[in-house]
Amino acid sequence: MNPEQRKQAIMLAVLGVALAGVLVWQLRGGGSEGKQPTRRSESSRKASEATGELAIRMADVNIEELVARVRERVYVDFAYEEHRLPRDPMRPLVGDAAAGPMLPQIGEKISREAVIKAVQDKVVSGIVWDERDPCAIIDNEVVFRGQQFPLGIVLVDIQPDHVTFQRGDVVVSVGLKEW
Repeated sequence: MNPEQRKQAIMLAVLGVALAGVLVWQLRGGGSEGKQPTRRSESSRKASEATGELAIRMADVNIEELVARVRERVYVDFAYEEHRLPRDPMRPLVGDAAAGPMLPQIGEKISREAVIKAVQDKVVSGIVWDERDPCAIIDNEVVFRGQQFPLGIVLVDIQPDHVTFQRGDVVVSVGLKEW
């Protein structure tokens, strides 16, 4: 055992003895004899008495009367199909709801320009560089190499100042956005 480890062991033993002493002192009463009650203890005593009175008042409630009130509630039949809203409530009221690249159908060809546009629209707002396992923040999402995006675009490389996407033979690099 080197001197540093020995010093740490001694400190640990001293702290353990101090902790044991505090626990014993607290369990035996901790010097509370002869102390005057504080305002806080008096106010908490009054609050607990008030709570007890409230519980007694609440106990005088007629349960049968409450159940009868609940049962006499009127339920309205509502035909959702007849009262359908004229628009989808999840669709935005402003802007182009169809903006952004649509997902391709199976076997559908996607033009080179569509892939380049989709990649250039991505915002690279941060890169955490590590030679073995770097990650990037793209469109406010933490991503790693191999992450797949819509249109079949794959993040193939992360460098300290840019990331590289690929789909088929189309390879596009996007630089880190500077604020």
